[in-house]
Amino acid sequence: MHLGRVHFRLAHRDRRAALARFDAASCYAGLCDLAASLRDHPWMVVSGLVEPLRCGRFTRAHSDIDIALPLPDLEAAARSVVRSGYALTVRVLRTHVSRAFDLELHLRIAPASLRKPRRHLRLWRLTAGGDLDERAFPPYIDVFPYVVADQHLHILDSGQRLAMRCPLAAEVSLPGGATVPVEDPYYLEALRTARRQAQATTSPHAPGRGTAAQRKR
Repeated sequence: MHLGRVHFRLAHRDRRAALARFDAASCYAGLCDLAASLRDHPWMVVSGLVEPLRCGRFTRAHSDIDIALPLPDLEAAARSVVRSGYALTVRVLRTHVSRAFDLELHLRIAPASLRKPRRHLRLWRLTAGGDLDERAFPPYIDVFPYVVADQHLHILDSGQRLAMRCPLAAEVSLPGGATVPVEDPYYLEALRTARRQAQATTSPHAPGRGTAAQRKR
């Protein structure tokens, strides 16, 4: 449902419902659409689709497509994708409403709004009535802006900073002949390692943590 530029969405807390809708052919079609829209812009597929695209086959279901765009080209790239029929949104709220669902509020924005920092960016297809098209697969594309500086990859959404040790991406051929740039697996594994280390540091069971009294001993 939408009210003006604000879209209200009930998101399943259990990802199994989204994963059950996975279809490899639709996933490839979505990637081909992106490749056509972003032909003149730097971009890359990141996160969960890196491994299946690199090895050439899907071994499990996936719920969406994640892409990364360099910050200097973000606005121009977003304009290109929006012209091809997508709507650009920023998630402004996610709150728990039941054991099964979270309520999300997405604000539809123009690419010019990306001149100031934004998080939780998504691209959607819209229904004839102007709502987010949940029937499509994948229902949305998550967009992660990044910056390369000082020999490091800076992921702006998460604040992660990864050392540049190899090219960011390589072209991968899809069924039908289209090609898409896919993140080098090194960065995927480096990001996972950084997240594990961050979780270990903040865990109450991590070495060196505990109550104030325990730390004073």
